Amino acid sequence: MSQLGLRTPFLLGDGTPDYIFREASIKAIKNHMPDAKIIILVRDPIKRSFSYFQHETRAGRINKTFDELVDYEYKQFRKKGILFHEDLYEHPQLKDTFLLGSLYSEYIETLLNYYSKKQVLLVSSEKLFSEPEMVFSEILDFINITPYKNITFKTFNSGNYNINKIPRSEFLSEFYAPYNTKLENMLNVKFNWK
Repeated sequence: MSQLGLRTPFLLGDGTPDYIFREASIKAIKNHMPDAKIIILVRDPIKRSFSYFQHETRAGRINKTFDELVDYEYKQFRKKGILFHEDLYEHPQLKDTFLLGSLYSEYIETLLNYYSKKQVLLVSSEKLFSEPEMVFSEILDFINITPYKNITFKTFNSGNYNINKIPRSEFLSEFYAPYNTKLENMLNVKFNWK
């Protein structure tokens, strides 16, 4: 019988994207749940950055252009590195950054100092959107749950902007390229990000 008084086994999950950005959070999770399995959903870094900008603009939390935010973060990154990204904005509800939040390899590298690769599943948003059934099966297999059948998948909170006209795309592509390659090599995965 478990400490919660339950007679059957159960799994407990949490869906908080902010944990990956803070080493203190990763360390605390490791201390309390050393056998945890971590699922990380990633998206083409350029699209994630611009999508987040659109989301925060609609929410009224920012009043600068995407170009201004990218320039600001890039300058801060060049001065201080990635560890200072949490302190870039003062707005209490702004949880992420527009440029640095997409440097997945840097955050996952820190995570892998605490968890083994076999405890981490990396899922691309692109694959989730195009093949939800397959991704869902991979996740269930990863967490050792018997597959479910006949599930309907729906899209929620879909943005409404032209993803093919993202400002600074060429700069962003060059900026993210080495980090994307590092991520692919680190976890032996391949993304079709440009």
